[in-house]
Amino acid sequence: KDLVDFALNSLGLGQVIDTIQALGTNYWNQIKQIATQLLFAGQQIWQQATVIFQQLVADLQNHATDALPLVVQAISQLTALVGQSGKRDLVDFALNSLGLGQVIDTIQALGTNYWNQIKQIATQLLFAGQQIWQQATVIFQQLVADLQNHATDALPLVVQAISQLTALVGQSGKRDLVDFALNSLGLGQVIDTIQALGTNYWNQIKQIATQLLFAGQQIWQQATVIFQQLVADLQNHATDALPLVVQAISQLTALVGQSGKRDLVDFALNSLGLGQVIDTIQALGTNYWNQIKQIATQLLFAGQQIWQQATVIFQQLVADLQNHATDALPLVVQAISQLTA
Repeated sequence: KDLVDFALNSLGLGQVIDTIQALGTNYWNQIKQIATQLLFAGQQIWQQATVIFQQLVADLQNHATDALPLVVQAISQLTALVGQSGKRDLVDFALNSLGLGQVIDTIQALGTNYWNQIKQIATQLLFAGQQIWQQATVIFQQLVADLQNHATDALPLVVQAISQLTALVGQSGKRDLVDFALNSLGLGQVIDTIQALGTNYWNQIKQIATQLLFAGQQIWQQATVIFQQLVADLQNHATDALPLVVQAISQLTALVGQSGKRDLVDFALNSLGLGQVIDTIQALGTNYWNQIKQIATQLLFAGQQIWQQATVIFQQLVADLQNHATDALPLVVQAISQLTA
């Protein structure tokens, strides 16, 4: 289940999806696009958007036959709201990673429907696995070359690419954001070495890698240099891995701290209601805290049913920690065990 499903369900749109889809793919794609962007737009923007979506759901349930003007009005309000957030979102990251920056104007000139489909596919590819991503990159490279040589014949070229990419995305089992981040940063070849140092260091590396996806292009590039050095060092000095990994974590933590971004982890923790017991869990040490953050992030992609079951466990944990803060350790260990299962 991908990020789009999670966003739509979190915003309460599940009960009016059919009504919006009946208006056509253009409006539906715009709603999905906005919902995904909102995940990275900050708590304040998210709350304002939730009010607009709640009103839309109520209006659509009462006036389903007049759905079009209601949806158009909501899209207009939400587009303005997302525009205020000034966030670099997952879509920008995907488009830039696939090399589409130089032909965006050409595709946009064909209309919002085609542009929205390209953005949607690009975002889905982030979670489709390395093999699918590489095949898609070839298709996008060909599209960019073709559009630069035949811009006046753009429409059939884009339609053909969308068709190929849609089929490709459909093949993929979903993979999560952490895998994508680790592979994009070139860590695949030293994973075993880092994991051998223990879950604490491995969790920190995964945490940093995920945060970097939302930290902006400049921070990402600086981090890539640090990771490339780490990979080279680990391949040459695997027996001295610990000080190399500790040094890299230190440099990367400082770098991520500069970015000032609210990342997916914050969003997950807040959505699960953990904000009020963070200090208590952190006081138990980085190992337990990293495990909680890791689980919270994974839950974003685990489906609505798993999310709801996890929410019950987290609500119980929060209640227990507020009543028995001095006995926090066994409570957190028990919750981690239940959530990991």
